[in-house]
Amino acid sequence: MAIMSASKFVDELNDHQSPLVARNCTIKCRFASSRYTTAPNRSMLFVNFYNLPIPRSEQNRGGGAEAENNRMSFIISGFGEDIEDRVETVRVENRINVFSLKGIKALRAKSGDPYKIAVYLADYINDVAAKIAPNFTHG
Repeated sequence: MAIMSASKFVDELNDHQSPLVARNCTIKCRFASSRYTTAPNRSMLFVNFYNLPIPRSEQNRGGGAEAENNRMSFIISGFGEDIEDRVETVRVENRINVFSLKGIKALRAKSGDPYKIAVYLADYINDVAAKIAPNFTHG
């Protein structure tokens, strides 16, 4: 079983992205420490996947609506209070699917070894990017 920090999780997630995702999509990660919540040792990593290239997702087209129309959001919970605290088990859940997922099953929530969860999430994102074209809603 891999023992991993939230920052290492992000590295693994990035390392397992397909070239398509790395080139044509945007992934933003944000760590939220449990120091600021009532849940001890239940810090979370928020992962937002935008099915748009980085420049396009940051242009705020339509007041940001285009990015929101192409976004999926995931929460990985179970990390320690600090981004470098190492843990043995995390849980990933799919929180928001804004764009149409025709032909794609929603990510199944799963708990386990952080390395395996990072690969599981990367594989899911790679599959979505390969099957779903970006929805350019604002010219």
